[in-house]
Amino acid sequence: MEIDINKYSNNKELLMLMELAHEISNYQDGFKGKINHTFILGPAGSSCFGFEVRDDNVLLGVPEELFELFMGVRWYVANIIKDKPGLYLVFEMGIHPKNHPVALRIYTRTKRVNAILNFNKIIFVKMTNNGFSYHLTPKTSFEIPLKVVEGLDWEKISLNN
Repeated sequence: MEIDINKYSNNKELLMLMELAHEISNYQDGFKGKINHTFILGPAGSSCFGFEVRDDNVLLGVPEELFELFMGVRWYVANIIKDKPGLYLVFEMGIHPKNHPVALRIYTRTKRVNAILNFNKIIFVKMTNNGFSYHLTPKTSFEIPLKVVEGLDWEKISLNN
């Protein structure tokens, strides 16, 4: 069955997940997790994203091929859990009244997570094969709040009916 991608051209969240689908562990055979609203990027997919603290800012480098999709996603927040590996990018999926928060988990080492506990925002930066663009403009960057949480809060929210 072939998917008509034009049918979903306005759904940036779905298009982003489709672009990353081959790297999402939940879709792999043998995945044993019991999560419904968290998409876990494997090590190779996670390594496509850059991560840096520079000039008192947390920067997440997004590959230029994905950057425009990321700009169109309805982001809520980036969540981290103290002493746990991973950066959870929480966004809205679906259309009211069936909308729901879901997350894309990017593997990030625990030491890096703990290093950004006191920050309150993360800046998504367009990243080329040459690295980060440090000239931050509305066309090359955007920011969302960064929050420390105790667990996967979005997994506990019931769907709107």
